[in-house]
Amino acid sequence: MKRSALLPLLLCALLTVGCVRSLHPIYTEKTLTYDPALLGVWVADDEDGTRLEIAASSGNEQPDAIKSYRVVHTDKDKKSTTLLGHLARVGDMLVADLTIGDETGLPDSDFYKAHLFPLHTFWIVRCDAQRLTLRSLDHDWMKKFIDENPGAIAHYKSNDDVILTAPPEALQKFLLAHARDPEMLTGESVFRRGKPAA
Repeated sequence: MKRSALLPLLLCALLTVGCVRSLHPIYTEKTLTYDPALLGVWVADDEDGTRLEIAASSGNEQPDAIKSYRVVHTDKDKKSTTLLGHLARVGDMLVADLTIGDETGLPDSDFYKAHLFPLHTFWIVRCDAQRLTLRSLDHDWMKKFIDENPGAIAHYKSNDDVILTAPPEALQKFLLAHARDPEMLTGESVFRRGKPAA
């Protein structure tokens, strides 16, 4: 599937806090996993109407398919974004890797699309039968960390923006190295199981 990247606007809107974007995914073939417990409709606890509809991607049934998710995010204004999700196990964490999964609504021009670039964001995921909790890398923490440790992880920085450029293995190592820092991740965004849209 072709992917484009309007991620700066689309994914940062998914959580109310800032997000850290990455040039590369965080998963590798070795760390990819799949959990059917994530499938279904999830409604934000804060009652603003935000919904996540998570389904298996088409093609998952193919024998050699890399299992992935189709994630539809609908905000309080009923605006929807379709994302492609993969799940990785990094240490004892489940990490959802998200990127654009649908080019609907983009201009048809291949020349236009050639100027876009696929970027990724990550959610640390906890899920049980009725509750889904998401946390992301905290943008302010990352900016401060990179200011103080510019050689710690490959990145590109421009003004207030940080894009990680490290390969997947280095991203995983970085996440594990700082997972105990209570400020590395944003606060929890909590979703409860809901009913499919009518």
